[in-house]
Amino acid sequence: MKIVSITWNSYIPTLRKAADDLGIELEAHYSKILEDNQEEAEKVLLACEHADAVFLYYTSTPFWEDFYEKLEPLKKRVPVICVGSDPSSLTLSSVKLEIAATCFSYIIYGGQENFVNMLRYLLKEVLGCEIETKPPEKIPWDGLYHPDAEKIFSNVEEYLNWYGPLKDKTVGLLISRTSWVNNELEIEKNLIKSWKISTCQLSLFLHIL
Repeated sequence: MKIVSITWNSYIPTLRKAADDLGIELEAHYSKILEDNQEEAEKVLLACEHADAVFLYYTSTPFWEDFYEKLEPLKKRVPVICVGSDPSSLTLSSVKLEIAATCFSYIIYGGQENFVNMLRYLLKEVLGCEIETKPPEKIPWDGLYHPDAEKIFSNVEEYLNWYGPLKDKTVGLLISRTSWVNNELEIEKNLIKSWKISTCQLSLFLHIL
């Protein structure tokens, strides 16, 4: 089973791991690289012809208009799932709109489990595999994070009830929700560890459109 994907770079590591967990061959591409390299884009089009499904995260750039025009004839033979922040991007899919919209929910909430379940959903609904699926898990858009805590805090009061009273020195760290939800926080964790002795740390993650 082979899927070709073109998405933002931040999605690729999690998508690859999800595919590995399910034994799916995934050929993942970063859309920005294809925008700047026409020869590479042509190679990806050729790969799409031999895929079992094509997954796209559409953005409003001239590259996509040209690429999708070339991809259009392929939709009669290979399922194309197209998602994006613009709702109209769903209509570019060759599958039912409900399927594309559900995939967008998986990918926008993010996280390893949602990516795994999105691929399981595609295997069942698009490729006809008999496999158990779970709906998208709703994950907070923002919150307060600390690597030693077992949960995310929704406000400062709740965080300080766990952490303890403020110290004379308090440091706030703003982190990307994408990094948090995909557990890519090694730099942030090391920073927090270096502050731990003499400061109170407040780490806020949030989703930026």
